Amino acid sequence: MRIHNQNQLVFFAAYFLAQMIYIYINAFLPIYFNEIFSISGLDLGLVLYTSYSFMLAKPLFSIYLNKEGKETHFSTQKKVLIIAGVGTVITFALFIFNLSFLIVFSVFLGLNFLFIAFMDVIIDKIIIQRSNTDNIRKKNAFFMQLGGMIGAIVSNIYFFIVRPTNLTSWNTLFVVGTLSLVCIVPVFFILKDTGITQNITPESITREQVKPNHGIIAKMCFFLFLVYGINIYEWVLEPWAIEKLASISTEPKGLFPTIMIIFIILDAISLVFAGKYAKRFDKKKLLLFTVLLSGALTTIAPLTGIILFFVLISIIQLTSGFFLIALLAMMMELSEGKVLLFQVMASATILSKIVLAPLGLFLFNSISGEFIVLLAGVLELFSLLPLYAIKL
Repeated sequence: MRIHNQNQLVFFAAYFLAQMIYIYINAFLPIYFNEIFSISGLDLGLVLYTSYSFMLAKPLFSIYLNKEGKETHFSTQKKVLIIAGVGTVITFALFIFNLSFLIVFSVFLGLNFLFIAFMDVIIDKIIIQRSNTDNIRKKNAFFMQLGGMIGAIVSNIYFFIVRPTNLTSWNTLFVVGTLSLVCIVPVFFILKDTGITQNITPESITREQVKPNHGIIAKMCFFLFLVYGINIYEWVLEPWAIEKLASISTEPKGLFPTIMIIFIILDAISLVFAGKYAKRFDKKKLLLFTVLLSGALTTIAPLTGIILFFVLISIIQLTSGFFLIALLAMMMELSEGKVLLFQVMASATILSKIVLAPLGLFLFNSISGEFIVLLAGVLELFSLLPLYAIKL
């Protein structure tokens, strides 16, 4: 097997692992806590505040690795990746089987986020330093996206097959997921050095020094915080949706993962088309359009029946790839090649998750799931104000 192909398998495995864990945490655990181990939204919200805060290590670690003139040897990169992969699986097993012990759950969930962050940053660093052509970088990115998509699909297939209803069946789902992750980690050991070492951090490139416009960066951070308002229903949507699906189906836990798989496929289709056609459009106008459409449909969707709700959300999924590509392009332009500025903006999305996900749980104790989803749409629509004010 060629070295690049071998490494692409590693990238696939890493994102398969990360996305499978993401689905277990953000899709399955809300259902588990709603049905099996009922705790107050306040307690669970405090757990999420603590755990999500670990995510702030990602931009800090990224900035450290991308310091001007700093070179990380391949052997060190491989060791960090393997340690992060092993740590991810161990911490997953530790928190997934200790859900009734909230302090243990909180600490190991946070450490899990930390290890995933390290893994993500190291892979980005390897791709940047050790891919000698744009074509190879694009293939690497493709395998990363493919791994994430397959990881999400496999997780939902497990849920479809097990359809957990009691503690025993839930533990079966957790065991299957843990064993799958354990089988993935050995793939990390086949990572090979391509022999390419490019120190191409943007700061090291000779360019005219332009003083960053802090006002624009602040507006972009405000936009990113609000546009990811969907975080407010991250731990609310699944239990709410299954309850609604139960009114039209005798097998809501079979129907729900099927719908999620369809959404994942729509996301993939959107990303493929966006990769081909998004460059034809002005990135700011494309962002304004996709955010307006997503915000409007998210606001309207919970006011309809559950079937029309998922139809409207599927339309949003078809625009998600265009949103993502336009967003990344705009962030890169505003950062002017400075890693610090890019990570400051990226941190706004993490802050949105830290603040809004627990807030949604707090609100779910007193208001309906429909209103929380509607509120997410309103936050998206408000994000148009700082976005419109940004002058490129």
